[in-house]
Amino acid sequence: MAEGDIKAHRASPFTQFYYGFGSISVGIKNNLLGTFLLIYYNQALGLEAMTAAYAMAIALVFDAVSDPLIGIWSDRTNSRLGRRHPFMYFSIIPFALAYYFILIDPGDISKDDLFYRLVFWLIVLRMSMTLFEVPRGALAPELSKDYDQRNRLASLGMMFGWIGGAGIDFIARRYWLTSFVDIGGYQILAFWGGVGIFIGAAVSCIGTHRNIPDLYKPPPPLVIEDSFYQESIFNKRLKFRFPLPILKNLKPIDILIYLIKVIGYLVFIWWLGNVIRILAYISAWILPKFLIRVIQVVEHFVIHAFLQSKETLNNRSWIVLFVSGVFYALLIGLESGVGTYYNEFFWQWSPAVIAPMSLITVFAVIFLVFFAPFIAKGRSKKNIAVGIFIFTIFVGPMPPFLRLMDVYFGTNIIPINGSDALWYLLATHGALMGALGALGFVFIGSMSMDIVEQVEKSTDRREEGLLGTINSFIHKLVGAGGVLVSGVIISIAGFDNPSATTADLYGGAVINNFVIIHLVIGATLPFISTLLVLMYDIDRTKHNTHVSDLGYVDEE
Repeated sequence: MAEGDIKAHRASPFTQFYYGFGSISVGIKNNLLGTFLLIYYNQALGLEAMTAAYAMAIALVFDAVSDPLIGIWSDRTNSRLGRRHPFMYFSIIPFALAYYFILIDPGDISKDDLFYRLVFWLIVLRMSMTLFEVPRGALAPELSKDYDQRNRLASLGMMFGWIGGAGIDFIARRYWLTSFVDIGGYQILAFWGGVGIFIGAAVSCIGTHRNIPDLYKPPPPLVIEDSFYQESIFNKRLKFRFPLPILKNLKPIDILIYLIKVIGYLVFIWWLGNVIRILAYISAWILPKFLIRVIQVVEHFVIHAFLQSKETLNNRSWIVLFVSGVFYALLIGLESGVGTYYNEFFWQWSPAVIAPMSLITVFAVIFLVFFAPFIAKGRSKKNIAVGIFIFTIFVGPMPPFLRLMDVYFGTNIIPINGSDALWYLLATHGALMGALGALGFVFIGSMSMDIVEQVEKSTDRREEGLLGTINSFIHKLVGAGGVLVSGVIISIAGFDNPSATTADLYGGAVINNFVIIHLVIGATLPFISTLLVLMYDIDRTKHNTHVSDLGYVDEE
C-alpha cells in the first residue's frame, strides 16, 4: 500500500491542546530539580552538594521502579474513567503540595533532618509525577495514530513544558530572587510553582476527559487455573533458578542489547526472584490459608504482567531509544544543573540581568518546536534527531571552552564578564542550544510513540503506559540524573571545601576546575546517545504498514 493511501486516526485540535497543556506542570517541576534545587539546598540552606545529590538519587531509585509499575498498572486498568485518568486525577494535589514543601524554609533543623525531609518530599514529588506523567504520556499514541501528527503532539508537549519551566524561571529570576541564594525569594517560588503545577495538571485531565469513551479498553483479566496454585512460590516448595537469555544469531550490533538483557536477568530474575522465593517459602508456613490464597491471586497478576512486559520490552527500537534518551537527558539535566553555578561563579551574572535570557530561550524553543512537524514532513525522524545531536556535540561547549582558552593561554576570544557583547553571545547560544535540545526531544518522543503499533502487531496488546516510560523516565533524568552528576562535579571541583576563598570560587581555580570536568562529561554523553539512535529501525513505511494491518485507518 502506498504511503499516500494511509489515513490514520487523528486527534482534534482541542484534544492536542489539552494534552500538551499538561506539560506545563512537568516543565515547572523540571525547572525546580534541574535549576534551583541543588544551589538552594547547597548554598542557601547549607546542605553539602553531595548530600543533596544523594537525596535526589534516592528519589530517582523510586522513580526507576515506579515508572514501569504504574505503566503496567494503567495499561491493565479498566474503569469508567478509562485506563489513564484515574491516576492523573489522583496525582494533582500531592504533585502540587510536594513542590511547595520542598522549597518552604524548614527553619532551624539539623542537616540530618534536612536531608531526610528532602528525601521524603522528593519521593512524594516524583511518585506524584509518575502517577500523572506516565498515564498522560500514554494518551498520546492512543489519541493519534498518524505518523506526522505525532510530531505535533510531541511538539505541543515540548512547547508547553518550556512555557511552564522557562516561564517560571524568568519570573523567579526577574521578580522574586535577588540572588541565587535568596531564601525569601524561594518561598514565593514555592507557592506559585505549586499553583502552576495544579493548574497545568487539572486542565489537562479535564480537557482530555471527553476522549475516554473512544480510548482502547483492555481485555478482562485471565482466570486463574488450578494448576497455577501448584506452581505458586507459596506452595511450601523452595526452588532456585538461574535462567539467562538464549544466545541466538548474535550480531555485533546486538551485543549491547544482549548485555542489557543479561543484567536484567541477573538482577530481577536470579537475585530478586530467589530472595522473593525464600520469603514466600517462609510465609507459606506462617500465614493462614485464606491469606495465602489472596497473595497467590496477586502473584498470578504480577507473574502474568511480568511475562507480558518482558515480551513487550523485547523490542530493539525500544531498548536503543530508551538507553539513548537516558544519555541525552543526562546531558540536558547536566546543563541545567550546572547553569546556576556558571552564571554565579564563571560568568558572574546576577539573576535579574540574565532573566531575559530565559524568556528569549522560551521564544526560540516555541518557534523552532512549532515548526517540528513541518521540518519532519516527508522525512525520517531518526535522521533529523541524529543531525541535531551531532551539531550540539560541537557547538554546545564552545563558550566555556573558549573562555578557558582565554584564561590559560592569554587569548581574548570571549568578551569580558559583564559586557553587553558577552550577554548577547550567551543569550544567543543558550537559546540555540535550548531550542535544538527541545527539538531533539520532540522527535525522540514521536519515535517512541511509533513503537506502540510495532509491539501491538507482535503481541496483540497496546501497552503505551509501559512503553511510555521512555518519555517519563527521560524527563525525570533531566531533573535528577543530570543534577546528580552536577553534584559530583561540584564536590570534586572544590565547592564543598571550607578552605576555598571567594577568589577561588569567582573566576578562580575552583570554578575553572568545575568547567573542565563538566566539558569532558558534556562531550561524551551526546556522542554515546547519537550512536544508539542510529540503531532505531522504524521508518514511515514500516509505521504505516503497522497502522494499516491493525485497522487504525479512517474510511475514505
